[in-house]
Amino acid sequence: MVTTQQTFQYNSNWGFIETIRKISIIVCDETHFYQGIFGAHFALLNRRTQLMMESAGNDISTLRYIFASATISNSSEIAQKLSNPVEKDNLTIIDQSGAKRSEITFLSLRPQNSTLYQTAQVAALLVSKGIVGICFCDSRELVKTLTNTIRKALAEMQLPHLGETISAFYGSMKPNQRNKIIADIQSGKVKFIVSTSALEAGLDIGCIDATVIHSYPGSILAFRQRAGRAGRKEAGLLVFIPSKRSIMDSYYSKHPERLLSDPPEVINFNHNYETIL
Repeated sequence: MVTTQQTFQYNSNWGFIETIRKISIIVCDETHFYQGIFGAHFALLNRRTQLMMESAGNDISTLRYIFASATISNSSEIAQKLSNPVEKDNLTIIDQSGAKRSEITFLSLRPQNSTLYQTAQVAALLVSKGIVGICFCDSRELVKTLTNTIRKALAEMQLPHLGETISAFYGSMKPNQRNKIIADIQSGKVKFIVSTSALEAGLDIGCIDATVIHSYPGSILAFRQRAGRAGRKEAGLLVFIPSKRSIMDSYYSKHPERLLSDPPEVINFNHNYETIL
């Protein structure tokens, strides 16, 4: 019994060593997430990975990285910090997209003192028209409240049965719950999702027709990520619902074109932060 266990561990470790010895490309998606303390930890984790690869006999001078992000301004700087390259100038930036993109209609509504009811009315109207959509909010509590308010709005429209096609979504859900919601919207069982930033990126839900953004999310980067959910396969709709209570909301309600034309924010982190080192 002991001999069998030792043999299994040896074979398992040997397979791992052989794997890292052969790695030649590392792909990092959603690069804009690697900022602040998270970016610093990830950069140092990558250095440890490189050391492990070297110890296994991998020539990391030939190692190549692919970093992907639709919303990052200082891509060159972040790529250098994360990859810890042997050759500092060996970097190619691809900043033009060849992906097919459908037309988007952008509506920016007038600021309201209370955006909850207005957002619920817009969402209920979309659902009543059979439009598959997603609404982004900035807190789990607001997601739950808005989901119930949309269902009430549908009931007032004499469409209470459509309330079953509305679903809340947030990061603290269990994996099986998250997977079921994604599967339900892809199958057509769920028509509208009310979500936190958990669905900004990382999950493919390409069947979204309309995106509703409840108030300015705090950055152009986040707004652009949320806006990108609609119109991936066919013409889409983007609705921005600003609040009078926010200076940023009021500003962008007067200059909505800047939400789509301004470059996303520069991100940064200290990849030599002494405490973490």
